[in-house]
Amino acid sequence: MVRSGKSTPRQGQAEKPTEEQLRTALEEMERYKSIVSKSRVLAIVWRVAPGVWPVEFVSDNVVEVLGCTADDLMSGRVTWPGITHPEDVPRLEAEVAAYLKEGQPQWSREYRLVIRSGQTRWFTDRNSTVRDSQGRITRIQGIVHDITERKRAEEERAQYREQLRGLASELSSAEERERRRVAEDLHDQVSQNLGAMSMHLQMLRGADLVSTQTAALEDSLALLRATARSVRTMTFELCPPMLYETGLAPALAWLAEQSQQGFEGRLGFECSDGVPPLPEEVRAFAFRAARELLNNALKHASPQNMRLRLAAEGAYATISVEDDGVGFDPEAIRSGGPGQRGFGLFAVRERARSLGGRLEIDAVVGRGSRLTLVLPGGE
Repeated sequence: MVRSGKSTPRQGQAEKPTEEQLRTALEEMERYKSIVSKSRVLAIVWRVAPGVWPVEFVSDNVVEVLGCTADDLMSGRVTWPGITHPEDVPRLEAEVAAYLKEGQPQWSREYRLVIRSGQTRWFTDRNSTVRDSQGRITRIQGIVHDITERKRAEEERAQYREQLRGLASELSSAEERERRRVAEDLHDQVSQNLGAMSMHLQMLRGADLVSTQTAALEDSLALLRATARSVRTMTFELCPPMLYETGLAPALAWLAEQSQQGFEGRLGFECSDGVPPLPEEVRAFAFRAARELLNNALKHASPQNMRLRLAAEGAYATISVEDDGVGFDPEAIRSGGPGQRGFGLFAVRERARSLGGRLEIDAVVGRGSRLTLVLPGGE
């Protein structure tokens, strides 16, 4: 039997890579190494030693990212805890201890490093554990990525949001002051002038007038009464006097009565005992928010029954509007989703937040909704 000069691998024995395969693998490794070295992403391996975390390997681009060399870290001249921001060290140690105790195979963290130039930069790492032959976690290998620019952008956005909230709060306060001023002018000047005009015209009823003059007089009196009612309604819609004279509860009771008009279903109002007093600015917002929540439900929910309720929750006052209408998806509102209903509730939520309160949304599509405004008390 003639045997071939080539040996064939036994069953279960791996084929040795050819020279060409080895060359291809080395080229691939060099390519990946080149990609990593030109990025701001570090490849790193730590040995598990809490409090020390010796670096056993780090990619060569560590010089560009941290300002120190790979040898600095692997020799221990520079330690990972030593370059971690002091405020972040306890948190990171606790997190890693929990990950290792739970045996989590992968995790990610965000923290600050103080690089050699003295600059503090933000990083995130994505890690996985390496176990020995006995199953013990001995090393952690990870990818460390500089996210400083992203963090700065997030901080700028947060600052812009706070500025916008502040501006919105100032605008709302200015709008409320203007509403109150116009309402007071309508009440103190226009309404009184209309009343005086009505009295003067009524004095003419006893005069010797022809029929056409009498008819014109009665028409004028009727027009004055209608105008006075319109001015009174405008005054209440702008700024109900009772809101400042007798308090929030009577104003909400009046609001419920007004909202009942034109609504074929039932709209009830309830007020519990012990509701804490609200500062003037918060009280004005509470009334307007309640009207917005009622109008929102009447317009979009198609309810048969509604309830407006003023209650106490510790040091907070709560105003809830409940309906048995079509309901909606709360997530669309929380995420600031589009839609007329979402915009109104979003505005109420943001204004409540600026005053130290919140808007709680409990709704299910097809099963109605309950929206509760929670506002801090105290004059």
